[in-house]
Amino acid sequence: PNTTNTNANTNTNINNTNNNNNQSNVKPNDTENNELTLYEMDKIHQVLSDIFLFEGLTEDIIQLIMSELVRMKLPHGKFIYERGFEGNFFFIVGEGKVNIVHNKKVVRSYAQWECFGHMSLLCDHGPTKAKNSAQCEGDVMLYVLDGENFQTIRKELIKVRLEEQFNFIKQIPIFASLDAVAKY
Repeated sequence: PNTTNTNANTNTNINNTNNNNNQSNVKPNDTENNELTLYEMDKIHQVLSDIFLFEGLTEDIIQLIMSELVRMKLPHGKFIYERGFEGNFFFIVGEGKVNIVHNKKVVRSYAQWECFGHMSLLCDHGPTKAKNSAQCEGDVMLYVLDGENFQTIRKELIKVRLEEQFNFIKQIPIFASLDAVAKY
């Protein structure tokens, strides 16, 4: 399988609005190498398998999702996004710890091989507004999936599943005798 990110030159940015040094623009392609190691692929596969959104996906689709992940390294104190940020990104923490902050209080933390942001992938009407901020505690390395890329994969998956269902129906004797118009 192709483990190299095909969107390494993506224009996707995770923009923070604050001008503080710890809160500048963050780009998912801020990395020297996006090719996943076998260890990373195994751990990411485990993470994806535990999320309801990715349950029942074929190995090909999981590999496709992993090929769209972008590795992003961030220093301590950097905001990944701030409250009000509009976006739909899914994050897997590869190294370090990410704190979810609301009104300057940590309300949740994510450690290595935990993920966040997957609910934003369900929104196919565009970006959602973040209710909290996400900030790095220590140096952090994330794997990021852009929601637009996920929606493209999801639409392809829907086509494949519909085709599988149609092929199954064609095998049922009572439906096999119907003409193509009647089957729909």
